[in-house]
Amino acid sequence: MALKSIFKLALLSLLLNSSGVFAADNTQVSERVSIRDMRYCEIFGISRTSNGLQSAAFNSFPLNDCPQDEWEAIDLEGVSSQLGASLATRNGPRYWTMDFIVSNTETKGQEFFGTLEMRHGATVLIAASAPSGPSGPYSSRSVERDTEFHFYKGTPVFELIDPDGKIYVMQSYSVQHVTDQSFADLASLDERISLPSGWQFRTRTLVEDLVVEDINGIATVTQDDFRNTYQLTTLTLD
Repeated sequence: MALKSIFKLALLSLLLNSSGVFAADNTQVSERVSIRDMRYCEIFGISRTSNGLQSAAFNSFPLNDCPQDEWEAIDLEGVSSQLGASLATRNGPRYWTMDFIVSNTETKGQEFFGTLEMRHGATVLIAASAPSGPSGPYSSRSVERDTEFHFYKGTPVFELIDPDGKIYVMQSYSVQHVTDQSFADLASLDERISLPSGWQFRTRTLVEDLVVEDINGIATVTQDDFRNTYQLTTLTLD
């Protein structure tokens, strides 16, 4: 079966079976489906509005696994023109670090950038005073979306803790700059990233399923030095 078909079937299964992963006849599936370590890419179309900069985020998942040759062939100037944006930027390739996603956000359409198909899935809000383009590491961004990120009991999670004790859980890792980074490297990430004063990184194995949700339709995200992305949670330190 083609990889594109596998992606579509996996996502459909996950969305239909998000409550503990159950089959249609309500019997539990013996082996949980997971998107962990699946590859994807994003394109951001950045525009200036009266409220500051706004970025339309297009994601290749679950339409394809972002083939490298098609990704590298994208003409960003052409994308800017296509979207009517001031600037277009790449984000990725990236790999999920969760097990499945439940999205209540209505997809705003799909676009082909070159030969690579992507869907418009979120809007990133950037403060009026912020420079154009991605934020620096350990600063936050607000993303308009209505999603749940699910992590299975018994699996590892990778967390950033800010000086106020707020906990961010990694949603994906990037190979955009650290091209040989792999899932196996993440547990020892604190040995390689440069944490600001008061920040902590930790790895732990979940003793129960974890669900990370947006708050009132807004997800707060941050990145580390390697552009690995984390979402703010309502978790508290033990």
